[in-house]
Amino acid sequence: MPTAEQAYQNIVKHIEENRLEDAIAALLSFAGQDSPDKITAVRMRRSDWKTLEEEALMMGNTSGIRERRSALKLQLFRLADAIRNDAAARAETLAANLSSGSSPVALPQPKHIYNTSELRAIFRQGNIQAVIEQVITMTEDDRNLYDQALLLEQRWKEVREDEKNNTSSVESITTRRNKLNQDILRLIREMEG
Repeated sequence: MPTAEQAYQNIVKHIEENRLEDAIAALLSFAGQDSPDKITAVRMRRSDWKTLEEEALMMGNTSGIRERRSALKLQLFRLADAIRNDAAARAETLAANLSSGSSPVALPQPKHIYNTSELRAIFRQGNIQAVIEQVITMTEDDRNLYDQALLLEQRWKEVREDEKNNTSSVESITTRRNKLNQDILRLIREMEG
């Protein structure tokens, strides 16, 4: 099994070489070993990548597609950095436990308690913008959930922009809206624990 640093370097190489499918697969494996709380974020990026590839097939490699691909690569770099940091923190904790003679214990993760009933009510009304804004406000102290909410907001803005400017097909917009709704509900479930 590669070390955390080797896994990280492998992921960076995949991203730099535009092999995003390989990078995402490696990120999922890396997160599963060293940072399980980041798996959902990686899966969301995989979903974004698949949507982006489908749109690139339908519309070609437009400047909008290239910009979104660059944004996705940046998000993948950030996820790789966050997972590497988690791996380093785990290694430090393990080393400290071993040197003090205590048994290795997992780091306790502070658990935020969220009241999501209001979010679900707003979601049922179909006000996606308000749901995303509420989630962003509620999760400011939980970096993982907050980052996911910011990414949902970015996707929502892109869908609205494409819809307003008629730069995507109705089918593509509907598909992206449905996927966005699913990811919002998944994030709400994650907030519930």
